[in-house]
Amino acid sequence: MISKTIHYRYCKTRNVKKTLQQLLTEGYFKFDNFKLANNRKQILSSLSDEFMLINSLSLKQNNEYLFGQLVYVEPGKSQPILNIDNKSQTFTMRAFTPNQLEEQLTEAEIENDKKTKSKTKKSQELRKEFTDSILYFLVHGNHIVILQSKALMAKDLERYLIWFCSESGQFTSKSELYLELKPPKETIEKMQQGNAKRLSIGSSLTPRYEKKSKEKNYEQLISKMGIGLEILRQYFIKNKKSKNLIDSLDESNIEVKLEISYKRKTTEKGQQLLDSIATSLRHLDEDEVEIDLTNGVTINGDELRLSKKIGIKYTKSNLIDEVNLFEKMKNWFCEKILSEDVEL
Repeated sequence: MISKTIHYRYCKTRNVKKTLQQLLTEGYFKFDNFKLANNRKQILSSLSDEFMLINSLSLKQNNEYLFGQLVYVEPGKSQPILNIDNKSQTFTMRAFTPNQLEEQLTEAEIENDKKTKSKTKKSQELRKEFTDSILYFLVHGNHIVILQSKALMAKDLERYLIWFCSESGQFTSKSELYLELKPPKETIEKMQQGNAKRLSIGSSLTPRYEKKSKEKNYEQLISKMGIGLEILRQYFIKNKKSKNLIDSLDESNIEVKLEISYKRKTTEKGQQLLDSIATSLRHLDEDEVEIDLTNGVTINGDELRLSKKIGIKYTKSNLIDEVNLFEKMKNWFCEKILSEDVEL
């Protein structure tokens, strides 16, 4: 059993009358064009064929919950396989395409493929692609529990949901949707005792390259650093001083942070501004955010998230046991309701 973390988010919308559960139900089950999985693909770039889609969505427990999977696919990609040999100085590696792995299918799977293809026009024949990543989610009203993966995060699900609702005709140009962080009850109580006074955004900028990296393009270096350096990048490029910044990284570790604060008593409008900024940072890494309160208490990024580690079971086919996962996500969601961390 492998340990993974599930996260809670609350879906906030503007100029939308339906809940997230209603939007997904109507778009997936009632919108004719989305009844075919191929039509639910969101192409992610005009320069490639990579896409995301809600591959499956099912109603659970008398339609009280929705449980689904968002998948990410890069067509034509091969999968490298590492041969682990404890007596070898170097592990050998080989890449397989889906067609090459076809040889490993059981006779029953091959026969099933033949029957399916025989009913399909040649121009629409089945092909296999590696699924690079799967994100699982449970929805109840506007509440959502997410099991992220390395390639698919909450921000990717948020992006897809906006596309999904727009393409299914349920959003207007004025509609908005975002998956809001919901801090634990303990963190909320801390924030109630003191308003947000300062937001700190950034992280340590430890060099991650060799000395010869000075000769590389600055744009390539900057992509490997944290958000703090990205903020500085805009300033240094504008003022043509980026070379000095790179030179300084060769000798020391630098920490760059963007701080937004009020020196005097925060007004109601100023407090709303800070609160709004805190919401807009929901997709940053937890170690890149700090919030200082007026009473001297500091709240770290990990305290802003409602999450829990759970054990993940796998089926004999080496896929996540979705029945078991649904039960664990649902049970944890119900626990958070009882503990008043989540309000229905």
